[in-house]
Parts: sequence; C-alpha cells; structure tokens
Amino acid sequence: MAVLLLAVCGLVMVLCLCFALLQWNEIRYSSKRLPPGTMGWPFFGETTEFLKHGPNFMKNQRARYGSLFKSHILGCPTVVSMDPEINRYILMNEGKGLVPGYPQSMLEILGKNNIAAVHGATHKYIRGSMLSLIGPASIRLHLLSKIDMLLRSYLDNWDGKTIDIQERTNEMALLISFTLIVEIESSQIYETFKTEFDKLVVGTLSLPYNIPGSNYHQGLQGRKRVTKLLRQIMEERRASSVTHNDMLDELLRNEDSNYKLSDVEIIDQVITILYSGYETVSTTTMMAIKYLHDHPRALQELRDEHFAMRQRKKPNEPIDWNDYKSMNFTRAVIYETSRLATIVNGVLRKTTKDIELNGFIIPERWRIYVYTREINYDPFLYSEPFTFNPWRWLDNKSLESHNYCFIFGGGTRLCPGKELGIVKITMFLHYFVTRYRVCVSKVSRATMAVLLLTVCGMVIVLCLCFALSKWNEIRYASKGLPPGTMGWPFFGETTEFLKHGPNFMKNQRARYGSLFKSHVLGCPTVVSMDPELNRYILMNEGKGLVPGYPQSMQEIVGKNNIAAVHGATHKYIRGSMLSLIGPASIKLHLMSKMDMLVRSYLDNWDGKTIDIQERTNEMALLLSFKQIVETESNQIYETFKTEFDKLVIGTLSLPINIPGSNYHHGLQGRKRVIKILRRIMEERRASSVTHNAMLDELIGNEDSDYKLSDVEIIDQVITILYSGYETVSKTTMMAIKYLHDHPRDLEQLRNEHFAIRQRKKPDEPIDWNDYKSMNFTRAVIYETSRLATIVNGVLRKTTKDIELNGFIIPKGWRIYVYTREINYDPFLYPEPFTFNPWRWLDNKSLESHNYCFIFGGGTRLCPGKELGIVKITMFLHYFVTRYRWEEVGGDKLVQFPRVEAPNGLHIRVSKY
Repeated sequence: MAVLLLAVCGLVMVLCLCFALLQWNEIRYSSKRLPPGTMGWPFFGETTEFLKHGPNFMKNQRARYGSLFKSHILGCPTVVSMDPEINRYILMNEGKGLVPGYPQSMLEILGKNNIAAVHGATHKYIRGSMLSLIGPASIRLHLLSKIDMLLRSYLDNWDGKTIDIQERTNEMALLISFTLIVEIESSQIYETFKTEFDKLVVGTLSLPYNIPGSNYHQGLQGRKRVTKLLRQIMEERRASSVTHNDMLDELLRNEDSNYKLSDVEIIDQVITILYSGYETVSTTTMMAIKYLHDHPRALQELRDEHFAMRQRKKPNEPIDWNDYKSMNFTRAVIYETSRLATIVNGVLRKTTKDIELNGFIIPERWRIYVYTREINYDPFLYSEPFTFNPWRWLDNKSLESHNYCFIFGGGTRLCPGKELGIVKITMFLHYFVTRYRVCVSKVSRATMAVLLLTVCGMVIVLCLCFALSKWNEIRYASKGLPPGTMGWPFFGETTEFLKHGPNFMKNQRARYGSLFKSHVLGCPTVVSMDPELNRYILMNEGKGLVPGYPQSMQEIVGKNNIAAVHGATHKYIRGSMLSLIGPASIKLHLMSKMDMLVRSYLDNWDGKTIDIQERTNEMALLLSFKQIVETESNQIYETFKTEFDKLVIGTLSLPINIPGSNYHHGLQGRKRVIKILRRIMEERRASSVTHNAMLDELIGNEDSDYKLSDVEIIDQVITILYSGYETVSKTTMMAIKYLHDHPRDLEQLRNEHFAIRQRKKPDEPIDWNDYKSMNFTRAVIYETSRLATIVNGVLRKTTKDIELNGFIIPKGWRIYVYTREINYDPFLYPEPFTFNPWRWLDNKSLESHNYCFIFGGGTRLCPGKELGIVKITMFLHYFVTRYRWEEVGGDKLVQFPRVEAPNGLHIRVSKY
C-alpha cells in the first residue's frame, strides 16, 4: 500500500509539472493581438501532433480557432493560415515584411542558397540560373531526349513481375535527376550518393536537435557526405579537358553566362534540383498509377492518347516536344493527381517586422505557414472534390491559372521545375501504359474465410511475439546505452544479421547512427561503424577491452586461439605463431615447400571445367595441412577435411548444442579433429624419425622461448588452419573472378609473372626476392581483399563499464568493430566499387593507412598476413603462367556472412 501511495504521489507530481510547463508556454506567447491557438510544450511545441496527424490536426485547430491560428511547429512559433484570400495575399506580396521562412533543419541541410530560402535580388538570380538549366527551353533542346532514353531503359523487363511501385518511382525520380546532373559518374557513385541523400531528405522535416542518432544529425551528416561527393566530381571535372553533356558541366563552365555561381551556390543548386524533384515526382507518379488503376475509364482514355501517338512514330523513335505538348489528357491526369493526393501541403514565410493580417499582429521573426492543402478540396472550386476526375481540367482550361490553384506554388514562387516534373511523369506514364497492364488477383469467399482464420491465428502469434520483443527491449533499456533494437529474447537479431548482413548494418546505421546496440550470435552487442572509434578500439586493447568472440567460436576454435586470448598470453601465443609462420620462417623454410606443393597441385588442369571455389578451398587447407603434419597427410587428409569443414561452419552459428544444429556439428567436428591430431602427436613422440613440419617444431620445442602445452599446441594448429582457410581460399577465388572480368589487369599480372619466369630455369622455384618483386600481384591481392571484404570486422568484450562517444557500454557486452564499410569509402578509395589494383601502387601509404583494417590493426594485426599473401601469390603465379580460363554458367556470388558461390564458380581451363 505504501509503495502504491508513493507511485500515485509521483504520478501526480509529474502531471502537475507537465501542466505547469504547458501553462508557462501558453503565457509566454500570450498576446491579445496574436491569433488564438495553442503552443504546446516549451521548444518542442506541437511538432509531434503536426507531423503525426497532419490534416486532422489542422482541421481540429481551425474548428476551434478559425482559419488563422497560432502554434509552435518545427522549432518555431508559427501562425497557420488556412484562408484562401490571405494565402494568396501572402504569396503575391513577398518583400512586404515577408521572406521565405523554412525551418533551420531545412536551411542547414538543403543549403542557405537554395531557391526556397533566398529572396529579393538573390532569389531572382538563383531562379534565373535554375530556369536556364531546367526551364522549358532547356527541356526542349537537351533534356527531353535524355529523359526519354533513360525511362525507356528503366522500364525494360518489368513483365510478369510483382513490384513495389513506390520504391520504383522513388528510384526513378532520383536516378533521372542524378543522371541529368552528373551523367558519367552516376553509375559509379549512385548507390553511395543515394544512401546519404536519403538521410538528407529525412533530416529536412525534423526538429533541429543536432545530437547523435537524431534525424537532424543524420541529415547534416548526409549533407556533408553529399557535398564531399559533389566537390570531388567538380574538382575532377575542372582538372579534366573532357566536356560532359550534363547540368554540372554547364554550371562549372558557365564563365560567360549571366548566371555565374560560386561552388557553394552550385552545390546548393544541385541539391535543390534533386530534392525538389524527388518527393513530388515520385509520389505523384505512384499516385497516378494508383488512381488510373482504380478508374478504368480514365486509364483507357490515357492509353488511347499514348497509343495514337505511338502509331504516328517508328517503334524506337523517341517522344519530342510537340508530342509532349499534345498530351492534354495526360497533363490533366497529372494535375488531378497532384490536387487529389496533395503532395505539397503548403509553404512557409517569415516576418522581417511586425505585420498585420486580418486584424491580428504577427511579431517579427515568426513563421507563417501558408497551408494550401484544403483549397484542393474546396467544392466551390472543384465540384465533387474527393472524386478523381481529370476531365475537369479539360472542361475548364482556366483551372491551371486560377487565383487559388497553388498546386505548383504561386506568384514569384511558382516552382521553376514544374514543367520538368510534368515531363518526367508524362514520359514514365507513356512507356508504362503502352508496355504494361496492371493485374490484381481476386480472392474467392472460401479462400477469404480460410484467410480470415489464418489472419486471426497470426494476430495472436504476433501479439505474443510483440510482447516478447518488447520485454527484450525493456530488459536492455538504459539511458546510457546507444540507441538500437535487441530483437527476440536469446536469439536477438542474429537471423537478420546473418541473412542480410551489410544491408542490416546500413539500415540500423540509417536509423540509429554509427554506434548502435543489437543482440547477435547470442550476445548483447554494440556495433561501431565509425572509423575513428574503430581505430581507437583496435589500438587500445586492455583499457577495459579484450577479444570478445562468441561462445560458438571460442568453444570450436579453442580458448587458446590467438583471437581469444589477451595480455601476456596473447603476446606469448603470438610470438609462438610468428616463429612458425612469420616472414623469417617463410623465407627460410615454408616458401620452397609451398612452391613445390602449388606447382604439383596445379598440374593437369588443361581442358577441364572446374569449380574454382572448390579447388581454392582444397588448395588453402591442403597447403596448411601438409606444412603442419607433412607425411601422414595423404593417409588421413580426407577424413580430417570432412571434420574440419563442420568445425568451420559451426563457428558462425547460434551456440545451441542440439543434434542437427551447425553448432552441434562444429563441436563434434572439433572433437574428431583433436582426436586425429592427438594420435599424430603420440605417434611422433614415440618415433625417432624427425619430420620437417610445424607440428614437430611445436612438439620438440623444449628449449624454445615458446613452449606450449598439448592443449595450446592443438589450438595453435587449429588456429593456423582456420585463419588461413577461409581468407586464402576466398581471396584466391575472388582474385580469379576479378582478373577474368578485367582483362587489362590480368595482362599486367601475367606480364609481371612471365618476366620472372624468363629470368629462371624451367623448374626453378620462386624465391623470396622474386616474391618481394611482385608489386602488382600484391596490389591485386590487397584490392581483392578490399573489394570482396572477406573479413567484415572484429569483436571485443568489455571487462568493465566503459564510455564510448558519450555512451556507457556495460561490463560483459560485446563490441563489434564493423570495418566492412570503410572498404567502400569513396573518400579513401575513389570509385570504391571498381576493381582497381593500381590504387595500391599509386598510393604506397594505403597499406599502412590509419583506416586500412583489411588484415586487422594494432596489436591484432594478423600474424599470418604475409603467409596468406605468399600462398595466393604462388597460386596466381603458376595459374596465370600455365593457363587461360573463361567462366561458364554465370554462377551467383554472395558476400555475407561469408564470401561464397552457393552453386560453385565454374571455369573452363585451357593451356596458355
């Protein structure tokens, strides 16, 4: 009872405080001369209600306070006008104490030189510049033919597919604008640009709180990266003598034009063109498809108009300006869609002095929201306003220029991209309706009954799932933790992580920023995608951070494996490993063995069709196994390989030890691998024969600085086999793939290797000096490792509560240092999705760059790095000097959670 009383008292106090804050905010903005209305919470105002309920919020406020009322939205005290006469007055009288008043979030993200933000002479100048790029004259002379070609290609091969038309129209709108602006580079950097631009768009309509994780913060970050990409292209253009037929070139080389812009103005101009045509064009196109589907008569009329035009033209002849101007019904459809869907709800103005409206005084620096949405549903202007009726625009030609038609703005703020937007939608509709029809399947009553029962069952299951999911979120809720989601109890988000990998990571980053919480591979985990933070974590092991690989990996690879130990133990195990596989050992012992093994392994491939994935897997394990145990390898290799494959698969699985699970198979594989190794070790100790192998060195290392126990020796052997298996085999396979796809690179590699062979006798092995001279081969291996990203990141575990970027990570949590995305950073690697080994030769410092984590970093730099590169080098040497190859079958490749070809990667090999 006492606890309940305290809870009630606390609740009453909170309610009183909330009421006091609301009342204080109302008093703060109270004035007899202001319009009536409410102001909501301090600073936040009524932004949440405005964004969440939109039109209903506006209607409710108008019902209570009339067509002119005060509010506080998007961080500003605002007067909302829903009166058509006042709206027209405001739009037609810019300058009389009124200027554009878009919120800080929009100004900071779109740029202070964007056309919607400037006024007076600057507005006239920027508008003139924009019209010279996207006005009717430019559309007619340059843009129309490009848009025709792009849409003709974009709408290919949709037949028989189920598509998300919203997603496709979004992509179409941005892709066309982007290609018109930068043309050549668009295909190379579009995906990177789109990711950042999407953040920019979301950030424009948000509260201006620049705190990590907020939409505004992500919008600002998106703008920074978009600006950086554009500056990079501009610098490359200025340094080049090549002329490009696109808008950016026109802006850059417009020395003699009436509209010469600075670089900042050019960037803001480009962002404005992209932004203004993105939402409006995509959404109008999507809604036109929806309305036409729901109104077959209108669709038939539109189709007749377009087919009549196609009959006058040759099959592949593009649409010209005269064709476009003759599409009267199509234009009516676009206007009616824009009216009924109301893509743009209104415009914002700011007062530069106290001004009077309808007898009220609006103070200086307040915003006025000219809310034009309701005029679109005025029954006196548009009879039956909620009916889709394109014919109204044909029956009454004056509607487009009516005093209260604000669909595309009004006055000096009439949208300069209006005609370009209509052209894009028209072109899309032309090729869509003349190529395709939209089919909707019908469901029978019996099917509907079954469906209803299924849905009821699913609702119950979903409610249970929702409750479990919420319980898990509450369980890991803490103000000090980074934002994020935790998924299901115990399973967390492991399924999404393993299935969607990079996309899962990108989506979480887009929602929560570069540091977010999750639950993967059985552990609560914080994921870091911030390069600076990743470097700090990797370079500061010991400061509350130790290796944190999941239970599945530790139990299967062994608790003494180099990736799991830390401190003095790590130093000791690393020293032991380097004595076996470091550069000195490679040079003195291992290189000659590898040369002989690879030379033998690559015999007799001529005229065969092989699975290069299978062969490189076998090569990587066989080389390591022969170097470790040597003599017995032929007798027991097949048995060992079967068990070792189970071990490898088990390392990336949920630690659920039930028969049939990957984890269970992995543990069983480890047991049998240990049994095989123990038997060999016992036989070696009982024998007087000395073997020139790593295992003998480990067993007989009595006087060495690195004497290991049997358990440590077994874990060391498994670590050498495991770490060199996946990385060497997949990098070799992907190098073969990339070289096949890039003949110039293959020729350069081949020349390097043939030059070495010409200096040597036919069967003379490759030595250390030959290896060190293979600069282009090393560049190919680094570039393959970067582009294919064999290793996606590393795991650390906290030994105490630690602070990262202002967040507190609790003791016992994992930190996933996700390094994959840095490999595709266009600022570090220009054209990051292009295979370009020369980048490593042109910039020698790339290998040791602060953010080059291909082989790990800090004290965790891979000790087997050089051995792995030597193995791949040897394979490539004998492969390219003996054979040529071609791909057969067009096999699919996946790159997460591991790089693999699920059905193999098949090549036909012939003698060179």
